[in-house]
Parts: sequence; C-alpha cells; structure tokens
Amino acid sequence: MTKNIETERLILRCFLPEDALQIHPLFCDDEAMRLVGMYPAFTKLKQTQERIGRWAGNPRRLAIVLKNSNKVIGYVAVDSREEKCEDTKELGFAINEKCRRKGYIREAVTAIQETLKMGGVKYLWACCFEENAASENFIRSMDFKFQKRGTYAAINDRTYVSLEFMKEL
Repeated sequence: MTKNIETERLILRCFLPEDALQIHPLFCDDEAMRLVGMYPAFTKLKQTQERIGRWAGNPRRLAIVLKNSNKVIGYVAVDSREEKCEDTKELGFAINEKCRRKGYIREAVTAIQETLKMGGVKYLWACCFEENAASENFIRSMDFKFQKRGTYAAINDRTYVSLEFMKEL
C-alpha cells in the first residue's frame, strides 16, 4: 500500500514528520496506549516526534486523516502475520478519544480490507486484549471470526491475554 486510500470522509496515507503534533494527544492517552500495547503513554512531544519519524513514509503505518479538516485523528497498522506469508496480514488501529464512535475506524478498516484484497491478501487477522471489550465488539462486527486466545508481552508493562480473530477476504 504505497498510495493514499480515500473514503467518503477520510484519507489514509503514510505519516509525515509534521503529523506528530496532531497525533500526540492519542499517544498521550494512557488507556488507549495501554490497550494497544504501547504503554506507558508518552508525556513529551519529542517522544511522539521520534515515533512518527520512524513511521514516516512507512506504508505499513497509515495516518487516518479527516478530509474536511486535514486533521490526523489516528492510525491503522498493517503488518505481515508471518514471515514470507504475503497472503496474510494483521491489522491494528487506534483513534483519538474525541473521534471514537463516529464510524471512522469502520470506514478506514473497510477501505484497508478492500485494498488488501485487491493486492492479493487472502487472510486478515485482528487481535485485541481480552479486557478491551470495545475493540472486541468492533472486530466481531466486521465479521472477523474468533480463532484463539494468545498472549502479548507489552514493552514496559505486562503480559496480556490476546483474543485473535481472522477474516477471509
């Protein structure tokens, strides 16, 4: 995924270094970062600038941008599920608290799925921590099927029970 993906309300594109200021509130959100395994949350803009500097230009880390304001409100991550397995990817996402429950993640994930399918991806995984009921409900609502429980050892935090879901595209 190297070109922008556009939906009715969103543009999904590679991060730019200047996006750090807009995405910083998400990376400072203790609860959101804990639930995506990036805890502890950042306390300084410099930390966000360093992360976005690493993500900038990476087609596996896409900024979710509102078309009407050009504001970065979250991200979608698309990674290889297993080495040398190009037909299987894993999805991750997070969005600013003020933008939740407005259908933005559903819109972004639907567009990502369509793009991946056109690119030959056959299987898409999505995982969430067992305690993250909102993400679990969302993943299930997108027709992902529960596969198994796993574990995820988060950096600087603890080991979480992970619920792993898969969808055939």
